[in-house]
Amino acid sequence: MDELSERRAHVRRPVTFFVRCQRLGPRQTEVPDEVRVVDLSLGGLRVVAPPWAAVGNVVEVELDGVGVRSLVVALSPAARPDDEAHAHLAFGSLMPEAIGVVSRRLEGPVEVR
Repeated sequence: MDELSERRAHVRRPVTFFVRCQRLGPRQTEVPDEVRVVDLSLGGLRVVAPPWAAVGNVVEVELDGVGVRSLVVALSPAARPDDEAHAHLAFGSLMPEAIGVVSRRLEGPVEVR
């Protein structure tokens, strides 16, 4: 197990589904981007990075109709030219409805689109 995995508070599950993601704040994106989620936990998610993603961005992710505020805490650049860069998002305080949505996603089958 690598160092990053050992320090996580929640186990991440590999998944494939899409969410709408919008940067908030003074440089808010006008239209949310649809991004693919790569893994998910109760603490956050990793997505294919939209072009505007930067560490420190506050974003809202629409997860099964529930808006969840998140913070971009890290970016993983593409390892090769044909790979995708990833943005690592940490959830803020999850409301009970959002906890339910994330929990269902963690328990259910992986969706492929």
